[in-house]
Amino acid sequence: MRSHTAAGGILDRVGQPLRSPAAAACAGCQGGRRLLGRVERSPVVGVATVDGTTQLAKRLSGVWQGYDLPGDHPLVGRSAPDLELTDGTRLADHLHEGRALLIDLADDPALRAVARGYEDRLIVVTGKTDGTDLRALLVRPDGVVAHASESASGDVEKHLALWLGEPAR
Repeated sequence: MRSHTAAGGILDRVGQPLRSPAAAACAGCQGGRRLLGRVERSPVVGVATVDGTTQLAKRLSGVWQGYDLPGDHPLVGRSAPDLELTDGTRLADHLHEGRALLIDLADDPALRAVARGYEDRLIVVTGKTDGTDLRALLVRPDGVVAHASESASGDVEKHLALWLGEPAR
């Protein structure tokens, strides 16, 4: 098992969801029982909408859950979207090694240079995807977005140091 250090206090935030997953699952189950109970008595089965099913699935799986992480982008602290890259791979395909992931969607040599020194803790993937203005996405090993940027490599270095500690020399 690998052992790494991170900037002071950052690991304290990893396990602090906005709401307890156990409490959310219980609330989801109670809501699901109510939803299913209404459907069984409903003369129109179509009342069980896809929206209701989706909401129940999101509650039970925890994908609606967010973490209070530093950053202004709406993706920060949320489960990373499973982007499909133009090489045919998906973001999730690159998370299997249990390391953080930096997706360079702008083919930016400066971004990749900033990532040097983190090779033992970070996988860098360069690719393109349709339908997003993102240029860089830093994803924790658990699939939560630690940093998202629609501009040049700017503060990626700060977020790499925050989440991964100092680069190797």
